[in-house]
Amino acid sequence: MEFEDRRWSGQFIDWLCSLRFETEYAQYAFNNQIEQLKQLRLRLTQTLKKMKTMVKEVACMSSVYSYLLSVPGIGAITAVALLTEIMDIQRFERTDQLVSFVGLAPSISSSDEHETLYGVTPRRNKHLRSMMVEAAWTAAAIDPVLTMKFGKLCRRMHRNKAIVRIAKMLISRVHYVWKNQKPYVKGVVK
Repeated sequence: MEFEDRRWSGQFIDWLCSLRFETEYAQYAFNNQIEQLKQLRLRLTQTLKKMKTMVKEVACMSSVYSYLLSVPGIGAITAVALLTEIMDIQRFERTDQLVSFVGLAPSISSSDEHETLYGVTPRRNKHLRSMMVEAAWTAAAIDPVLTMKFGKLCRRMHRNKAIVRIAKMLISRVHYVWKNQKPYVKGVVK
């Protein structure tokens, strides 16, 4: 099949529209689903255009937006989410404060002399944590330094735990470029 490995492009949706079913009811249900898909794609396109316009028109966002896009793994939607959820990076003096806000800090239970570390904290910004973990998967594939770090982490822990560590590193890069108003420069490994 020619569309087997492709994403759902306009051409693929046109091909779907050409499919015919044996019963009127199956065809009706299928056509209804295709119309919903087309409407969702249209709304998504309009929303993305509006987001890009907003970022260009709001002075404090436009420069930071381009710096955020320079960080590997950070795309347009993630950059806008970071801008709208964080708003003012100056309220986070240290990177670990931002890591905690996003929800990538460990959960700790301590009593007297005993301290127990659990996974990531349940307290989080639910939008940013999942976006940053997804961005970390992309960043680990395209930034040589993060690729090496991910490989080293995977030797001693599960991939899902390793990617959370990469997401923390990505947050530190976001914090740096935003606070210093400088674009990110990919690390070079020799």
